[in-house]
Amino acid sequence: MKTLYESILSSTKSGIKPAIEKWCIDHNIFDGDFKINPDNTISHGKTTTLYLHFEDYSELPDYIKFKGDPDLNVNISPSSGKYVSSMKQITSFKGLPELVRALIIKSDIQVLPELKIDVLNVFSIYSPRTKEYKNLEINFKDNGNTHYGGECSLKTSAPLKNVKIKGVKVLNVVNDFNLGDDFSKAMIRKAELNKYRGKYTTPVTDAGLEVINTFFGDAIDMSKLQEIDYTQNSRVVKHDGKWYRCKNW
Repeated sequence: MKTLYESILSSTKSGIKPAIEKWCIDHNIFDGDFKINPDNTISHGKTTTLYLHFEDYSELPDYIKFKGDPDLNVNISPSSGKYVSSMKQITSFKGLPELVRALIIKSDIQVLPELKIDVLNVFSIYSPRTKEYKNLEINFKDNGNTHYGGECSLKTSAPLKNVKIKGVKVLNVVNDFNLGDDFSKAMIRKAELNKYRGKYTTPVTDAGLEVINTFFGDAIDMSKLQEIDYTQNSRVVKHDGKWYRCKNW
Protein backbone atom coordinates (compact mmCIF):
# COMPACT_ATOMS: atom_id res chain seq x y z
CA MET A 1 0.00 0.00 0.00
CA LYS A 2 1.35 3.43 -0.95
CA THR A 3 2.01 5.93 1.77
CA LEU A 4 0.53 9.40 1.36
CA TYR A 5 4.04 10.69 0.65
CA GLU A 6 4.56 8.16 -2.16
CA SER A 7 1.14 8.96 -3.63
CA ILE A 8 2.03 12.63 -3.77
CA LEU A 9 5.35 11.80 -5.41
CA SER A 10 3.70 9.70 -8.08
CA SER A 11 1.46 12.60 -9.05
CA THR A 12 4.17 15.27 -8.69
CA LYS A 13 6.87 14.41 -11.21
CA SER A 14 9.19 17.14 -10.03
CA GLY A 15 9.32 15.59 -6.58
CA ILE A 16 10.42 12.15 -7.70
CA LYS A 17 14.13 12.73 -8.38
CA PRO A 18 14.85 14.37 -5.00
CA ALA A 19 13.07 11.46 -3.31
CA ILE A 20 15.08 8.92 -5.32
CA GLU A 21 18.30 10.73 -4.48
CA LYS A 22 17.47 10.84 -0.77
CA TRP A 23 16.58 7.14 -0.63
CA CYS A 24 19.78 6.16 -2.46
CA ILE A 25 21.91 8.31 -0.16
CA ASP A 26 20.17 7.01 2.96
CA HIS A 27 20.80 3.42 1.85
CA ASN A 28 24.33 3.99 0.49
CA ILE A 29 23.47 2.76 -3.00
CA PHE A 30 26.64 2.18 -5.04
CA ASP A 31 28.55 3.88 -2.18
CA GLY A 32 26.86 7.11 -3.22
CA ASP A 33 28.11 6.92 -6.82
CA PHE A 34 24.72 6.46 -8.46
CA LYS A 35 23.07 8.03 -11.49
CA ILE A 36 19.40 8.91 -11.92
CA ASN A 37 18.48 8.44 -15.57
CA PRO A 38 15.92 10.50 -17.54
CA ASP A 39 13.34 7.73 -17.03
CA ASN A 40 14.04 7.88 -13.24
CA THR A 41 15.75 4.48 -13.17
CA ILE A 42 18.94 4.19 -11.11
CA SER A 43 22.26 2.98 -12.49
CA HIS A 44 26.00 3.08 -11.90
CA GLY A 45 27.57 2.56 -15.32
CA LYS A 46 30.49 0.34 -14.30
CA THR A 47 30.94 -3.25 -13.15
CA THR A 48 29.80 -3.06 -9.57
CA THR A 49 27.52 -4.57 -6.93
CA LEU A 50 24.17 -3.31 -5.76
CA TYR A 51 23.63 -4.20 -2.10
CA LEU A 52 20.04 -4.33 -0.89
CA HIS A 53 19.66 -5.19 2.78
CA PHE A 54 15.87 -5.12 3.36
CA GLU A 55 16.38 -4.16 6.99
CA ASP A 56 14.21 -1.05 7.25
CA TYR A 57 11.96 -1.94 4.31
CA SER A 58 10.19 -5.11 3.16
CA GLU A 59 10.03 -3.91 -0.45
CA LEU A 60 11.48 -1.06 -2.45
CA PRO A 61 9.41 2.14 -2.65
CA ASP A 62 7.39 2.53 -5.82
CA TYR A 63 9.69 5.31 -7.04
CA ILE A 64 12.84 3.15 -6.78
CA LYS A 65 13.64 1.21 -9.94
CA PHE A 66 17.11 -0.05 -10.88
CA LYS A 67 18.18 -0.21 -14.51
CA GLY A 68 19.18 -3.55 -15.98
CA ASP A 69 22.89 -3.89 -16.74
CA PRO A 70 24.99 -6.89 -17.91
CA ASP A 71 27.82 -5.68 -15.65
CA LEU A 72 25.68 -5.35 -12.52
CA ASN A 73 25.81 -7.78 -9.59
CA VAL A 74 22.92 -7.68 -7.10
CA ASN A 75 23.46 -8.90 -3.55
CA ILE A 76 20.42 -9.21 -1.28
CA SER A 77 21.73 -9.94 2.20
CA PRO A 78 22.14 -8.37 5.67
CA SER A 79 24.46 -5.40 6.03
CA SER A 80 27.98 -6.12 7.22
CA GLY A 81 28.18 -7.62 10.70
CA LYS A 82 24.45 -8.34 10.99
CA TYR A 83 22.59 -11.64 11.09
CA VAL A 84 19.99 -12.64 8.52
CA SER A 85 17.37 -12.21 11.25
CA SER A 86 17.93 -8.44 10.95
CA MET A 87 16.25 -8.55 7.52
CA LYS A 88 12.52 -8.10 7.16
CA GLN A 89 10.40 -10.73 5.46
CA ILE A 90 10.53 -9.53 1.87
CA THR A 91 7.06 -8.89 0.45
CA SER A 92 8.05 -7.95 -3.09
CA PHE A 93 11.05 -7.78 -5.42
CA LYS A 94 9.60 -4.91 -7.45
CA GLY A 95 12.20 -2.38 -8.50
CA LEU A 96 14.96 -4.91 -9.15
CA PRO A 97 16.72 -4.62 -12.54
CA GLU A 98 15.42 -6.83 -15.33
CA LEU A 99 18.93 -7.97 -16.36
CA VAL A 100 21.96 -8.59 -14.12
CA ARG A 101 25.34 -10.24 -14.28
CA ALA A 102 24.73 -12.08 -11.01
CA LEU A 103 22.04 -12.25 -8.34
CA ILE A 104 22.89 -13.48 -4.84
CA ILE A 105 20.24 -13.89 -2.13
CA LYS A 106 21.20 -14.73 1.44
CA SER A 107 18.36 -14.45 3.92
CA ASP A 108 15.86 -16.21 6.13
CA ILE A 109 12.90 -15.52 3.83
CA GLN A 110 10.14 -18.02 4.53
CA VAL A 111 8.24 -17.33 1.31
CA LEU A 112 10.17 -16.07 -1.70
CA PRO A 113 8.01 -13.48 -3.50
CA GLU A 114 7.56 -13.50 -7.25
CA LEU A 115 10.88 -13.01 -8.99
CA LYS A 116 11.43 -12.89 -12.75
CA ILE A 117 14.87 -11.85 -13.94
CA ASP A 118 17.42 -12.38 -16.72
CA VAL A 119 20.88 -13.40 -15.49
CA LEU A 120 24.16 -13.74 -17.38
CA ASN A 121 26.43 -15.64 -15.02
CA VAL A 122 25.26 -16.60 -11.52
CA PHE A 123 22.04 -17.00 -9.57
CA SER A 124 22.47 -18.17 -5.99
CA ILE A 125 20.06 -18.40 -3.09
CA TYR A 126 21.05 -19.44 0.42
CA SER A 127 17.94 -19.22 2.56
CA PRO A 128 17.49 -22.27 4.82
CA ARG A 129 14.05 -21.16 6.06
CA THR A 130 12.49 -20.72 2.63
CA LYS A 131 9.63 -23.19 2.30
CA GLU A 132 7.86 -21.82 -0.75
CA TYR A 133 8.57 -20.09 -4.06
CA LYS A 134 5.69 -17.90 -5.21
CA ASN A 135 6.88 -17.73 -8.81
CA LEU A 136 10.59 -17.98 -9.52
CA GLU A 137 11.66 -17.51 -13.14
CA ILE A 138 15.38 -17.28 -13.88
CA ASN A 139 16.41 -16.94 -17.51
CA PHE A 140 20.14 -17.37 -18.08
CA LYS A 141 21.12 -15.33 -21.11
CA ASP A 142 24.02 -16.37 -23.33
CA ASN A 143 27.09 -14.40 -22.23
CA GLY A 144 29.22 -15.60 -25.14
CA ASN A 145 31.45 -17.73 -22.90
CA THR A 146 31.01 -21.48 -23.38
CA HIS A 147 32.95 -22.32 -20.19
CA TYR A 148 31.51 -19.81 -17.73
CA GLY A 149 28.06 -18.60 -16.78
CA GLY A 150 24.69 -20.21 -16.26
CA GLU A 151 25.59 -21.24 -12.72
CA CYS A 152 22.62 -21.82 -10.42
CA SER A 153 22.95 -22.64 -6.70
CA LEU A 154 19.88 -23.53 -4.62
CA LYS A 155 20.12 -23.89 -0.85
CA THR A 156 16.62 -23.77 0.63
CA SER A 157 14.01 -26.13 2.04
CA ALA A 158 11.54 -25.36 -0.73
CA PRO A 159 10.34 -27.87 -3.33
CA LEU A 160 10.63 -26.80 -6.95
CA LYS A 161 6.99 -25.81 -7.26
CA ASN A 162 6.37 -22.57 -9.18
CA VAL A 163 10.01 -22.60 -10.38
CA LYS A 164 11.32 -22.28 -13.93
CA ILE A 165 15.07 -21.91 -14.53
CA LYS A 166 16.10 -21.72 -18.18
CA GLY A 167 19.54 -21.92 -19.77
CA VAL A 168 21.29 -23.22 -16.64
CA LYS A 169 24.62 -24.95 -17.31
CA VAL A 170 25.75 -25.84 -13.78
CA LEU A 171 23.25 -26.71 -11.04
CA ASN A 172 24.50 -26.85 -7.45
CA VAL A 173 22.22 -28.35 -4.79
CA VAL A 174 24.99 -29.40 -2.37
CA ASN A 175 23.75 -28.83 1.18
CA ASP A 176 20.31 -27.99 -0.13
CA PHE A 177 17.85 -28.97 2.59
CA ASN A 178 15.68 -30.92 0.19
CA LEU A 179 17.00 -31.52 -3.32
CA GLY A 180 20.60 -32.63 -2.76
CA ASP A 181 19.87 -35.54 -0.43
CA ASP A 182 16.84 -36.67 -2.42
CA PHE A 183 18.76 -36.62 -5.70
CA SER A 184 21.58 -38.57 -4.07
CA LYS A 185 19.16 -41.22 -2.77
CA ALA A 186 17.56 -41.50 -6.20
CA MET A 187 20.99 -42.05 -7.80
CA ILE A 188 22.15 -44.78 -5.39
CA ARG A 189 23.72 -47.70 -7.30
CA LYS A 190 22.65 -46.20 -10.62
CA ALA A 191 26.05 -44.75 -11.52
CA GLU A 192 29.59 -45.97 -10.88
CA LEU A 193 32.00 -43.33 -9.59
CA ASN A 194 34.71 -42.26 -12.06
CA LYS A 195 37.60 -41.81 -9.63
CA TYR A 196 40.17 -39.91 -11.68
CA ARG A 197 39.80 -36.28 -12.64
CA GLY A 198 39.43 -35.74 -16.37
CA LYS A 199 38.94 -39.45 -17.11
CA TYR A 200 35.44 -40.52 -18.09
CA THR A 201 35.34 -44.30 -18.33
CA THR A 202 31.98 -45.49 -17.01
CA PRO A 203 28.84 -43.55 -17.99
CA VAL A 204 25.69 -43.35 -15.91
CA THR A 205 23.34 -46.33 -16.37
CA ASP A 206 19.99 -46.03 -18.15
CA ALA A 207 18.32 -46.03 -14.73
CA GLY A 208 20.57 -43.16 -13.69
CA LEU A 209 19.75 -41.24 -16.85
CA GLU A 210 16.08 -41.59 -16.02
CA VAL A 211 16.74 -39.93 -12.65
CA ILE A 212 18.74 -37.09 -14.21
CA ASN A 213 16.14 -36.42 -16.90
CA THR A 214 13.07 -36.55 -14.65
CA PHE A 215 14.08 -35.62 -11.08
CA PHE A 216 13.77 -31.84 -11.49
CA GLY A 217 10.64 -32.04 -13.62
CA ASP A 218 9.88 -28.93 -15.64
CA ALA A 219 11.59 -26.64 -13.12
CA ILE A 220 15.08 -27.00 -14.59
CA ASP A 221 15.65 -26.62 -18.31
CA MET A 222 17.91 -29.53 -19.30
CA SER A 223 18.84 -28.30 -22.78
CA LYS A 224 22.15 -26.68 -21.73
CA LEU A 225 22.77 -28.46 -18.43
CA GLN A 226 26.32 -29.84 -18.19
CA GLU A 227 26.79 -30.51 -14.48
CA ILE A 228 24.82 -31.27 -11.30
CA ASP A 229 26.68 -30.98 -8.00
CA TYR A 230 24.55 -32.74 -5.39
CA THR A 231 26.75 -33.86 -2.44
CA GLN A 232 30.09 -32.78 -0.99
CA ASN A 233 31.69 -35.72 -2.81
CA SER A 234 29.61 -36.38 -5.90
CA ARG A 235 28.44 -34.71 -9.05
CA VAL A 236 27.25 -35.84 -12.46
CA VAL A 237 28.94 -34.31 -15.49
CA LYS A 238 28.00 -34.37 -19.16
CA HIS A 239 30.97 -35.19 -21.37
CA ASP A 240 30.77 -35.78 -25.12
CA GLY A 241 27.00 -36.16 -24.85
CA LYS A 242 27.06 -38.72 -22.01
CA TRP A 243 26.57 -38.33 -18.27
CA TYR A 244 29.19 -39.54 -15.76
CA ARG A 245 29.29 -39.60 -11.99
CA CYS A 246 32.51 -37.98 -10.73
CA LYS A 247 34.17 -36.72 -7.59
CA ASN A 248 33.00 -33.25 -6.65
CA TRP A 249 36.50 -31.77 -6.36
